Formats: sequence, C-alpha cells, structure tokens
Amino acid sequence: MKELILSNLNSKNFKQENTEKKIISLFSSNSMTGFKRLYFNNFKISNSTLTNILNNNFSSIQKIELKYCSLLSNNIGAIFNDFIYLESIDLSYTNILSFYWGITGYLNIPSLKKLILKNCKNISIVEIKSKYFEYLDIKGCENIESIICICENLKFLNISEKHEKLKKLKFNIKENTPSNFIFNYDINYSD
Repeated sequence: MKELILSNLNSKNFKQENTEKKIISLFSSNSMTGFKRLYFNNFKISNSTLTNILNNNFSSIQKIELKYCSLLSNNIGAIFNDFIYLESIDLSYTNILSFYWGITGYLNIPSLKKLILKNCKNISIVEIKSKYFEYLDIKGCENIESIICICENLKFLNISEKHEKLKKLKFNIKENTPSNFIFNYDINYSD
C-alpha cells in the first residue's frame, strides 16, 4: 500500500523556503502515481494542482485529506467525479463553495463512504451519489442551502449548529426505485 502523510507542513518550518512548492510540484508530475492515501493538510494547493495530483492517482486513490487548504475554492466536486476507488474525502476548513457535479447531474463517486466538510463557511450545495455513502459531516457550514445524497446506507449526518439558509435535505434515496424513502424538508426560520 502506498501512503503519504504530509500534515501541518508550512514553509516557515523548513530551512529551504520552497519545500512545500517542491513537494506539490513533485506530486503534480507523472512520476508520483499509485498512491492509495494522500494527506495534504495545511498545504497551499489550488484546484488545478489538486486535479493534477488526483489524475496521477486515478486508478488507486482511496482516501484524501485536504484540511485547512485555503486555496481550494469554488465547486470542487467535479474534480472528484468518477473516481471509482475513492472512499473518503476531508475538505474541512477550506474555502469551497459547493460539492456537486453541476447542472448535468449528481456527482458520481461510486465507492465514496465518507465526506467531511466541517467549517467550510462558504459552501452552499452538497450533492453526492454513491451506493456505499454513509457519513456526512457539515458541522459549521453556515451557508449550506441544499444537501442531496443518493445512497442506500446513510448512517451519520452531522448538521449541528444553526443553519439558517438550509432549504433542502434529501437523503437515503435508492435511485430508480419507486418505494424509496425520501426525506425532503423545507426549513423556514423566522424571528
């Protein structure tokens, strides 16, 4: 099993000031492939750099942690679409705006079991489709408006703290089955 854990790295901690950039550049190249787990917590990784790193590990990546990666932004979900072995994603404390495929359909990550988006203060939409999906943590995502999970095994959902903008929740949906349990809830907060 190939695994790399690079956590809490900051160029200030190294004698050579461009160490973080060199590590990112190394993993963006085609020579670093076949990793099952990647942990880049506190790195300055952009969406395009993440795309390169993931594409180099498309047929192997199972888990990725990108906590506190402040350069990650916008709709990051499309980057992960169709990663068939990916089981766990942690994007906590990033600046992402959404995690979905877009107007063309649900984000398809067939093996995804766990998605952690704690304290992503700007995120408004989460849409995911995975037969094995069971864990969603969006604690502290104060701008979340819509959560849709097409799955069969949702076991943990953390929406703790007040989410005044939340308007749509759909989960535990078995696609194309008329006897599905669908939870559709409109929340209206008024003073």
